Amino acid sequence: MSNFSNNELMKINEAIASSEIFHAAVERLGYENDEAYMEFSIGGDDKMPGRHTCRISIAESDAELERRSLMPLMGKKIPYVILGIDDENNRLICSRKQAQIAIKKGLEPQLRSGEVLKATVIKITDFGAFVGLNDISGVLRTTDFSTDHSEIDEYYKIGDTIEVVCKEIDESDRIVFRAKELHTRKVPLQCDVSENQVVMGKVRSLRTFPGGPVAFVRIAKGIDCLCAQPEDWEIARETEVAVLITNIKQDPDAPTMPPRIRGRIVRVL
Repeated sequence: MSNFSNNELMKINEAIASSEIFHAAVERLGYENDEAYMEFSIGGDDKMPGRHTCRISIAESDAELERRSLMPLMGKKIPYVILGIDDENNRLICSRKQAQIAIKKGLEPQLRSGEVLKATVIKITDFGAFVGLNDISGVLRTTDFSTDHSEIDEYYKIGDTIEVVCKEIDESDRIVFRAKELHTRKVPLQCDVSENQVVMGKVRSLRTFPGGPVAFVRIAKGIDCLCAQPEDWEIARETEVAVLITNIKQDPDAPTMPPRIRGRIVRVL
């Protein structure tokens, strides 16, 4: 026997049939039957009579990321749709993932129109940033942000608003943004290193080029040193290393561009 009144069931079934999007703040996190979940309470108004517990499993938590943890969503207001009713436990089964898919589909004509949009910086990365728009996100690469490899965190911090245009929706259905206006540093980066100097740094990324595997080591703000990956030590992203600077070149026609620096990893710290 259902624990929901006839009026509640009518409203809930209408919401399921229409895939109506609601919003609520995540109140609780839990783990049951080897699966993480998040919960919140809704209702008590004309739109949804009665008070109801809603549960979203980690599998239905995100259309864009394969989440391993729900902690970043705790306390945040999220969109969701109602998928069904769990009569046995007197709660609603919901999905943020399906809400995101619907939001993205609704935004697609606006995205493809080339309209300038106001997005929020939600994560800074090695290659640029992820920016959010109506609870969906897209990538903003450094090359689509600046003319001289200026990094996004030189101008913005997480939570800031940035004007962007949709560059493309790629083959994996990911939104790729570009900045409305490309940024250029007003003054050159300070590079206080010299050849044959040993400096400390942190591995920012690992790549494989035709000449072999390399590491980009961040030795100063906005400045990386290109090094061959050492055969004697295992390194990964964020590994702290000592680097011997072997060559520095600065393009005289592009003074705000970072210098091209090559070096050799001489120690893993």
